[in-house]
Amino acid sequence: MLLSHSENFKEFSKGKQSATSSNIFNVIKYIHDNSGKQISCSELSELCGFNKSYFSRYFKKWTGISVSNYIENVTMKAAKHLLVEENLSVKAVAAELGFSDQFTFSKKFKKHFGVAPILFKKINA
Repeated sequence: MLLSHSENFKEFSKGKQSATSSNIFNVIKYIHDNSGKQISCSELSELCGFNKSYFSRYFKKWTGISVSNYIENVTMKAAKHLLVEENLSVKAVAAELGFSDQFTFSKKFKKHFGVAPILFKKINA
C-alpha cells in the first residue's frame, strides 16, 4: 500500500483508529482493489459518507498526499507491474487500467516516471 507518510501511518496502524480513519482505510483498500477503474473523489467521499471537501482534507491528513495523487500513484504502480511482470503491451495495460487509449496512458506514464512505457518495459525486461 502507498499509505506511508510517517506518523500518520504509524498512529493509524497502531489501532488508534477512529471511525473516520477506518473509513479512510476502507477507501484506500477500495482504491487498490479497483486500480483498473476510473475513480473520482466524489465517489470515494460518498463511500465514506463525507462531503467531498471534508473527505479530501481528511484523506490528505492521513496519507500526506491528495486523493488524485494517491489514485495516480496506485494506477502507475499497477502499470509498472502489468508492463514488466505480466508482460502486457502498452495498449493492453492502458485498457486494463481504464484509459481511453494507449496515447493518453503513455503520456501520463511518461509524466509520472519520466520515461515512455515502451522504453520502461524494454529497460526492465
